[in-house]
Amino acid sequence: MKKLLMSVLLFAALVVLVSCGGNDPEDDDIVITYAGWNLGTPEAYNLERRLLDAFSDAHDGVRVEILERPKIPSADNPEVEVDMNWDEMLASMAASGELPDVYMYATVPTAVINGWAEDMTDIMINDPELANVPEDISTAAVYADRYFGIPQSNFYFGYFVNNTIFDNANVERPSFGITFDDLLELSEDVATYPEDGTGVVGFEGVSRFFEWLPAQYDGSLGWYTFNENGFHLDSDAFASAMAFQQSFYNESASATYPYVWEASSVEQKVTWYSEGEGTQWSKGRHAVRWGGTYDFGWMMPELLDEDSGMYNANIDFIGTPIIVDGVQRIPVVLDYLVVGQGTEHPELAYELAKWMGFGKEGYLKRLEIAENFPESGTVNFAPLQQDQELLDAYFDLLPSGMMSEYRKVLAHDSFIIEGLKTVPGYVQARWNGTYGTIDGTNYTISTLLDAIRDGDVLLADVAIALNDRVNILYTQSKSELLNRIS
Repeated sequence: MKKLLMSVLLFAALVVLVSCGGNDPEDDDIVITYAGWNLGTPEAYNLERRLLDAFSDAHDGVRVEILERPKIPSADNPEVEVDMNWDEMLASMAASGELPDVYMYATVPTAVINGWAEDMTDIMINDPELANVPEDISTAAVYADRYFGIPQSNFYFGYFVNNTIFDNANVERPSFGITFDDLLELSEDVATYPEDGTGVVGFEGVSRFFEWLPAQYDGSLGWYTFNENGFHLDSDAFASAMAFQQSFYNESASATYPYVWEASSVEQKVTWYSEGEGTQWSKGRHAVRWGGTYDFGWMMPELLDEDSGMYNANIDFIGTPIIVDGVQRIPVVLDYLVVGQGTEHPELAYELAKWMGFGKEGYLKRLEIAENFPESGTVNFAPLQQDQELLDAYFDLLPSGMMSEYRKVLAHDSFIIEGLKTVPGYVQARWNGTYGTIDGTNYTISTLLDAIRDGDVLLADVAIALNDRVNILYTQSKSELLNRIS
């Protein structure tokens, strides 16, 4: 009964959202519905909401209606409201035939398998603007020559550098193309360990080596060893990457790398870094940290906040360093928009998706809004199109005298694409899938990888079985996807 009541409440909430959103349109308006998890509240009226309104302003007789994410009672405390799960929201909309015309979705294959994604091949395949997007991005969500995912944004994984810390210590700044050994050495030079909690973290970011490092050892592999033939967790490249990562987690790591966050003990962290609220980065006491360039969205306001430890700091982004001689393949994470299956206006929905993503006109409007209304938020992704006008306009918004190395990242020509958004079954193959039992312990893929990293399980003992398991999960999901579109 509880599940039935919850379903009724969810459906009722969605009906209200669809029928009562925003101002009443004119009788002859075409209404295009949009759903996204980055819209904030109507009161905050952030950049995304302003950009959606700008689309309506630029298209006579068209109005974008936002489908707000419903609030539901928390399972732990019914008196507290929380955001509805995104998949549950879309499932409820699909069941009532009310999928958004355009919406954000984390994994395009899942949207296709669920029957939530419109086939956009006829519209997308001959779009000259899409042809101006790098092919590995424009076709990453194409399955059996059918187009479903519409590129929204791209972000780069790698290392952020607080240049101010290096300048104040009279130490050379890390730069694009640096070797990993040199990056560690420079990080060690600026790290401090006072016992009053005001220490400077030298380096953070070794926890994801086994995802991006195999592709540096073997050019046929991509992120997490994936390529057109599946995953390769039984490869020499993966073994080498895992062995490299283990060196920061074994018993000697703390003695060898006291300036590396992951290698420091809990006691060390409390002693060296505990003074003040927030992260060491936000306190201005962290020299090099791993992240995605979407972090620019929250970093930039801190640089202008006089109360922030990052106030007036000079930061840059150098991508991933060189670990294998001469090889630098920088990881890229993508976001896609999906047109809801059954939309009455596929062409207009596509135009809206372009406006919110890779399209030139919409991106220029995004930059204009960010410049004129800085309180609405920061443009946190570089243009997807290979267009110098867009790139120059993007960098014009960034603080002057900064980001010289980030420019080099964007001009680079060798990347690997993170598989979460586009590879069928990736979530299962990387995290949630079950592996089985080893010595009485049940493992998921994620917990087994952690156990291998920590030395509790030997990779050599499980590599073949692990690789077989993740490829079964991938193949099953891929078959579901192909069956859906066949």
